[in-house]
Amino acid sequence: MGVIGGIIGGEIFTLLYPSLKELMGANKGMPQVFDFFTEHSLLVVLIFSTILLLTAYFLPNLEFKDEADYKGRKNL
Repeated sequence: MGVIGGIIGGEIFTLLYPSLKELMGANKGMPQVFDFFTEHSLLVVLIFSTILLLTAYFLPNLEFKDEADYKGRKNL
């Protein structure tokens, strides 16, 4: 549920960014993702959120083999 909340929060922030920009203060020259994708910012948020969701889902299922764990065994 935390990932879904992050996706929804990202979408809300993207939609409200123009009005929140005034509250965030002056631009100090740091580039932001929003500056590069002004027309398709919601799509970018959805793509990044999907990548994070898939990473969080599949990462625990990966099995890394360490040679030290199999020391002394033959036929790895």
